[in-house]
Amino acid sequence: MIEVVALVVLLGKIGDMARRRGRSPNLFGLMLVICWCVGEIAGGILGFILGLTLERSMNVNPLVFYTVALLGGALGGWIAFRIAGLIDPVGGVWREPEEFGTRRYRLLGAVVGGVVGVVMGAFIVWMTHGNAHVMAYDRLILLAAGFMGALFGVVSGVQKG
Repeated sequence: MIEVVALVVLLGKIGDMARRRGRSPNLFGLMLVICWCVGEIAGGILGFILGLTLERSMNVNPLVFYTVALLGGALGGWIAFRIAGLIDPVGGVWREPEEFGTRRYRLLGAVVGGVVGVVMGAFIVWMTHGNAHVMAYDRLILLAAGFMGALFGVVSGVQKG
C-alpha cells in the first residue's frame, strides 16, 4: 500500500518534469512505473535470498523481504528520475508550469485504475492458488484491488497536457 501512495506522488512530480521539457508526462510516468516494479521485484528476490540466509531455514522473515523489496522499488524510482533528468527539453526551450494547462480525466482514470487493480488482484490470486478452486474471499481480493485501483485512478486521473 505504501508503494502505491509513493508512486501516485512521484507520478505527479515526474509528470511535471516532463511538461517542463515539453515531453509526454505519460511516457515519463510509464518509465517510472516500470523502473519501480523492476526494482521492487529485484529487491524482493534479493530480500527472499537474504531472508533465507539470515533465518537458515525455509521460513523467510517477511519484514526483511518487504523492506528490501521497498528499497529496490525506491532505487528503481531514483533511476527513473535520474534518466528523466538527463533528457533535454524539446527544442532546447524549458517551459514554465504556467504555460501548460493540465486536464485530468477522472472517469477515465477510475476505469483504467479499476481495470489495472483487478488485473493485479487476479495475478495475486493466481500466484497464491494457481489453478485451484477460487474461494469466496479470493473474489473479495479482486473486488478490493479493483476498488483501490479505481480510487487511485479517480484521485490522480489520466492527464492530458
